[in-house]
Amino acid sequence: MNPDRRYDTLFRFGSDEAARIVRRVFPNLADEIISRGAEPYWGSVGWTPRTGLTGNIIGTITLSSGVSTCVMEFQHNGRSLYLFVERSGVLTGK
Repeated sequence: MNPDRRYDTLFRFGSDEAARIVRRVFPNLADEIISRGAEPYWGSVGWTPRTGLTGNIIGTITLSSGVSTCVMEFQHNGRSLYLFVERSGVLTGK
């Protein structure tokens, strides 16, 4: 992944559109994704995304702006952390 294409503040823009979409698409994981999918949480556990980091794409969401993001899951100290990365910032191997 390319961290320049990540969305650290997807849930902090004053609109809860992203949170609503996450709750609809990932109902069982929504609270976990929302709480562990933002930079303040990463900072609290000492995790910093970096270029070349490998994680699992668990799905995608598209905002009303048309921006399509991959929801990626990473493991850090035994816990899942989530990152929203613009599709152009995700390298997929085939």
